Amino acid sequence: MLVKRRVRMIGHNLRHPEMLITVLEGMVEGKNWKGRPRHSYEDQKLKDTGSESNGLRLTDVTIPSHMDLHQAAVLSCNFDLGRGKLYSVKWYKDEFEFFRYMPENKPQIQTFPLIGVNLDLSKSNMTVITLKPLNFNSTGSYRCEVSTDGPNFETVVRNGNMTVIVFPNDKPVIDGIQSWYNVGDYITGNCTSARSNPPAELFWYINHNETTGCHEKAALDFDFNKRKLTA
Repeated sequence: MLVKRRVRMIGHNLRHPEMLITVLEGMVEGKNWKGRPRHSYEDQKLKDTGSESNGLRLTDVTIPSHMDLHQAAVLSCNFDLGRGKLYSVKWYKDEFEFFRYMPENKPQIQTFPLIGVNLDLSKSNMTVITLKPLNFNSTGSYRCEVSTDGPNFETVVRNGNMTVIVFPNDKPVIDGIQSWYNVGDYITGNCTSARSNPPAELFWYINHNETTGCHEKAALDFDFNKRKLTA
């Protein structure tokens, strides 16, 4: 009943503009009244529509920054609806939608083909998606978007970048080094890493000390340079 009366008051307010500021701001000129602070019309409208809470917000979003090519990537998007009603949860890669969850639809989950995105639907739901198998095209910017239904129609988003990497599957191999040298000899050696992405960056160490790229003095004179090799 009170809500209906407030709605009818709108017409009266429009016919009497001088009352709008008083009604909307919930205050009049003069000294402050004692007791509980007055609620403005806007505050009460939020209560009537169930929007006086903090509303829709993301509580935790996980988008791994780096993923091994041979593992599954698990991306999560957790949220608090407040008093709202969920409309949809969507996932994008590089601004293209590839996953949509809408609780009122049948089926609730829709997917859209996208290069680099292979969804494991058995491990994907409203708050979690699983990408498996990965490939180098899986690298990109991912975004979670959550929206509520009326009357508020709120939307919140969170972005994150993920890079697919490959670790070397074996130790580096050194060749060209002899077991002994004469004083004053120059030593030429080669260090090779197994394939990786991004390419491995290799460093030389002498007696557990990293070389600086210039002439090194130890038991013998060494001339090793720091090298970056592309496998």
